[in-house]
Amino acid sequence: GMMIWYDSQEKYFGQWSENLQNGYGVHIWYESKGEQKYLRNRYVGEWYNSKRQGYGIFFYSNGERYEGMWNDDYKDGFGVFTFQNGSQYIGKFQNDRMIEVPTDEIFVANSNGGKLGHISKIKGAKTIR
Repeated sequence: GMMIWYDSQEKYFGQWSENLQNGYGVHIWYESKGEQKYLRNRYVGEWYNSKRQGYGIFFYSNGERYEGMWNDDYKDGFGVFTFQNGSQYIGKFQNDRMIEVPTDEIFVANSNGGKLGHISKIKGAKTIR
């Protein structure tokens, strides 16, 4: 089914259970001023009781994106965050934040002309926040 929140400029289409977003669905947040532009922010993935839960992808309006695990509406578990410049943080998240991990567990992937380059282990690297 589909629901539109006109006051907050949001739309959800996907599975429902007991009047809550449950199962697989897509939630879109439109731009609040001017002409509505599709995909300002968008989440595609699993829901539980109207919260992002399980595997999903969040597309940010600035071109960044997060793909990975969610818990109670927060990035939580393993995921990949792609920054505007194409570089990526690949690793663990907790409570919506990238978390510190031992240096030998940090991997960074760089984009090369829109294609994912090599993934390398970085010595002495710090987690990007």
